[in-house]
Amino acid sequence: MKNSLYFNIKVEEGIFDKIIAEQKSIGYYALPEQDISCLLSYLEDFKSKNDYDAIKDIAIIGIGGSSLGPKAIFRALQGIRDFDKRLHLFESTDPASIRSTLNKLDIKNTHFFVISKSGTTIETISVYKYVLSLLKAKDISLDYRFTFVTDDGSKLEAHAKTFNSFVLHIPVNVGGRFSVLSAAGLAPLLLAGVDIQRLLDGARTIKQSFFEDGYIKETLLKKATYYAKNSMNYNINTLFAYSESLDSFTDWYVQLWGESLGKKQRQSSFNVGLTPVGLIGPKDQHSFLQLIVEGLRDKSVTVLKIDNF
Repeated sequence: MKNSLYFNIKVEEGIFDKIIAEQKSIGYYALPEQDISCLLSYLEDFKSKNDYDAIKDIAIIGIGGSSLGPKAIFRALQGIRDFDKRLHLFESTDPASIRSTLNKLDIKNTHFFVISKSGTTIETISVYKYVLSLLKAKDISLDYRFTFVTDDGSKLEAHAKTFNSFVLHIPVNVGGRFSVLSAAGLAPLLLAGVDIQRLLDGARTIKQSFFEDGYIKETLLKKATYYAKNSMNYNINTLFAYSESLDSFTDWYVQLWGESLGKKQRQSSFNVGLTPVGLIGPKDQHSFLQLIVEGLRDKSVTVLKIDNF
């Protein structure tokens, strides 16, 4: 027992040291402390060029990390407060999905975000071109109708500069799927009425708790070690969230987990990666829960709840 405990501690310390070292090169660790004055200036510029109160719909054209993060945050906050503006997402090239989303918009009073870190995401560019053609066909002014969020110097930025629009950048060392606390997530949330400073303050609190030996450090390191040691026995990772307002959060979690940990290992021939499953209670108690309790013992389960409804 002592040897096992010693092994766990050494493994966790090794993981923690690597995470500390990552902060020198991976940019999302620094996002909670960022200065949002640039985004606030963007908001003022936006208001000077648009009738902010008249805009009722904010639409994000993006896929994966460009849309799931802000969607999850906005959906969760809708459970505790009302917003004057609605947030919509074009996340697919499926014509039925595009049509359904367009039918929900007051298109003359909609501001569009086109989000692609590379500036070349084919699904995003395809949907953008369709929306652009629709606006032109309806003879709706394009002036400051779009905000483009992309890498500095991308082809998408070059296109954005061909007409009156806004351009914001994602830091070079922030990956697209981890960009929710960059302009990719904060700008549309800001326009929709979210207090982004409070959002960053919350992220900073969690970060400090992890890096400064707070309550969350031991929990996360133990959890990570357990997953690693038991990956062959429990290869299905289930997140069971008990609130309908967290349904988009579980979708985001599945995307982050699958894309990050499902990649081919650089120095190994093994295929790895736990399979993520997002569930919502109590709805999924009447379907998937039986599989967890009475099915194959190949699943870990994390229950996520809200402290105070």
